Amino acid sequence: MKMLFRVLGVNSNHEPLNRLVKTVSLCVTLLVLGSGIEQSVQAGTVGRSAASPQPTARSTPLLLAQAITPGRDRTNTRVRVRGNRIDIDGGTRSRDGANLFHSFERFGLSRNQIANFLANPQIRNILARVTGGEVSRINGLIRVTGGNANLFLLNPAGIIFGNGARLDVAGDFTATTADRIGFGDRWLSALGNADYANLLGNPNAFAFTSAQPGAILNEGNLAVAAGQTLNLLGGTVVNTGTLTAPGGQITVTAVPGTNRVEIRQQGTLLVLEVQPLDAGDLANPLPFTPESLPIVLTGGSDNPATGVTLNPDGTVQLTASNTVIPTTPGTAIVAGTVDVSNPGLAAGQTGGTVGVFGTQVGLVGATVNASGTSGGGTILIGGDYLGQGTVPNAQTTTVTAASTLSADATASGNGGRVIVWADDTTRFLGTITARGGTT
Repeated sequence: MKMLFRVLGVNSNHEPLNRLVKTVSLCVTLLVLGSGIEQSVQAGTVGRSAASPQPTARSTPLLLAQAITPGRDRTNTRVRVRGNRIDIDGGTRSRDGANLFHSFERFGLSRNQIANFLANPQIRNILARVTGGEVSRINGLIRVTGGNANLFLLNPAGIIFGNGARLDVAGDFTATTADRIGFGDRWLSALGNADYANLLGNPNAFAFTSAQPGAILNEGNLAVAAGQTLNLLGGTVVNTGTLTAPGGQITVTAVPGTNRVEIRQQGTLLVLEVQPLDAGDLANPLPFTPESLPIVLTGGSDNPATGVTLNPDGTVQLTASNTVIPTTPGTAIVAGTVDVSNPGLAAGQTGGTVGVFGTQVGLVGATVNASGTSGGGTILIGGDYLGQGTVPNAQTTTVTAASTLSADATASGNGGRVIVWADDTTRFLGTITARGGTT
């Protein structure tokens, strides 16, 4: 048996972490760095214009959707309503047939509605962009049928998944408020026509040209198939629901404005790079300003969700814990469940990888599980070991006492790898387990 456990830079006026970290055993690396700090940032009321409404106190207003309407461009997306099911076909494909592009003026789902993207086995990626400048409020099921394509949902205005939101997607799923998606040296913009035929290969870059990128809020149960990837990538990202990818990869990434993000996989290593955009990349900004999360929460119907509450002063708090959270761009908050555990009985069933990244990162009453039958997986909160590696570093990271991070080997093999990091300050009060198996 061997164990490596390092705690560095903890301010003496906080509880000792060796009392808070309950169990660590058998081939595990744990890291909690930084000094303690508690932070509440009052959210502004920045909207599309000075006439934007002042937020009023209410639980999250979700969701009677805007319905789904095709874009007014040459993408040729077709939308056919069949009862509660909305079939989506047509679109435009790249010249190799592997990428299928759709445009929508509006994209939203009420509870029990189904958005059914029609695919075929030759299609590798479906890219669905929303061009109308209106937040997508999704409270139903998003499905891909006819193939195993990955699905990318792009809406720079913002995306809210209500507590009825679900996925039925065989491939990966990415929801982003970027306004451009990169294919090598070519880009798909959120607006206007594109050279679809020459957008080849897998999309791996996301550009946020606005100083205030759109927000993503998930209160639903978003799950992908075993071994697949689920990404939430926006300006402010808040998860109070459940994200699941058995043995796969989940990233929750908040991006300050005017940055480019590149995501790729090098073997089992997650590579996620955030770099400022060049001046030339900012030449064609969005014709609208994405609204801040508090303003987004004033829209929609009176059908309430329970995850977050908007206060009269414009601040946003988590309903379950009454914790006020920052909502400035670059803030990633996880208050629900993120699960990449792999309970399968077959040999080699190890836990997957979880990454939560942003300038400000918070786990508030969160459950993060990367355990596996034959070995624990990897959990990266705010960065990698000693702030090195291939992912961005947070400036501040907070993990509350009600949060648990698990990367256990539940039957055999070694415990996994759990790292909590911030370049500046870290406040850790949670529980970490990374137990080795019995054999």
